[in-house]
Formats: sequence, structure tokens, C-alpha cells
Amino acid sequence: MAWQSGKSLKRSMRVRGEFLRLLREQQGWTQDQLADHAGYSDRLIRKAEAGGALHPDTIEVLADALSTETAPIFPEDLVTSPAAAVRSFVEAYRKKERQLVANFHTHLDDNVECFVAGDPEQIPFAGIWKTVDGFDSFWGSFFQLFSRPSKELYTPTVVTDGLTCIAIGQEQVELKDANQMTQSWVTIMFKFERGKIVKIDDFFDTAATAQIIREMRAKRQTPKSPET
Repeated sequence: MAWQSGKSLKRSMRVRGEFLRLLREQQGWTQDQLADHAGYSDRLIRKAEAGGALHPDTIEVLADALSTETAPIFPEDLVTSPAAAVRSFVEAYRKKERQLVANFHTHLDDNVECFVAGDPEQIPFAGIWKTVDGFDSFWGSFFQLFSRPSKELYTPTVVTDGLTCIAIGQEQVELKDANQMTQSWVTIMFKFERGKIVKIDDFFDTAATAQIIREMRAKRQTPKSPET
């Protein structure tokens, strides 16, 4: 965003009021105390916590006031909705599949890291994938093995807690050329910083997934009986 590039922003932006209030309460401050720390009126703080639009310079001052040495807050964090970004991810996955990253990359930090649960020796796409290109390679590996019989099944519940957002829902995939399907709950956790996704943790039924991959490999290795 423009704050990172040092460019001047003129357009007012709506604040994530609930998140701002959470940060204030974590500091143990009243609205008046945050106003004193930031150098603004308590009226402005009430407006911000109600989700009102503020000048970018004001948002930056509030972010500085709420930052700590161990938990810095950036102005992008006060205006970017993790839930909206994750819903965009869900739509890109459902509709674009292999082209997910091409249609979603603006939400990703350049150095995004994705952890996929499972044993890489049993599940080829398990492990850690780094950078946007690495995340794209993960989806290439995933869709090389699996297809999705239904694009409508995956409708996860999205829950936000500060700068973390979790999507929980059921998904069904089919192992290509094997007519084997697995359906399980999938939990994906997204961590945000500066308005971008910096970390993704993907958890699913690794045992069932590994089992159908083992069965597929066994079938491919079993020699066919000679014709009589």
C-alpha cells in the first residue's frame, strides 16, 4: 500500500473500529487515554471505533500510538479487512482453482510462507512453500493430483481475531485417474501484516489423503495380469 512506498495519501479511509477498540483495550486504555497518547480528541477516537473514515495521516498516528516493541501496528492493519481478503481467497479457490494465485496475488506479501500439513514423503504437496511463486507452485502440485467434483461444496466459515483470520469448511477432492474421493474438514489460518497475508497454515485430514495416494501408487506399481 501507499504507506509502505512513502507516497502521500489524500483519501480518507474507513477504520477497522472493532480492531482499534481491541488494541486499545489490550493496552488497558480508555478512549480518553488513547486520545491523549495520540494527541487527538476523544471524539475522534469514538469516530474511529465506530468505523468512521479518517485521514491517512491520522490513521498512521493511531497505529504508532497503539504499537509496542513486541507487537508493532501498521496503518494498513487498521484499514484492511482480513475477513474480506479471506473471502476473496475462497472465491478465487472455488472458481479459479489452479489460477488462484494469479487472481489473488495482490493480497499476498512477496515473502508469504505457506505451511501444508502432512508428511511430504506421503503427500507430495505437504511442507513449507515460500514466496508468492512458491505458493503458486503448491497449487500446481495440488491440482496435478486432485480435481474438485463440486465447486459449490467449499463454503467455509470465516472467523477473524485481530490480524489472524481462519476459514473452516468441508471440501471434497478426487484423485485424478483413480476414481477415489476424500472429503474432510479443512482449516486454513491466515496471518496478516501491513494489509497483506504473510503466513498461511493449511490443515486437513492428512491420514485419509495419504491413504488414497498410497493406494493409487500401489495400483500403478501392480503389474497387470497377462491376457489369456
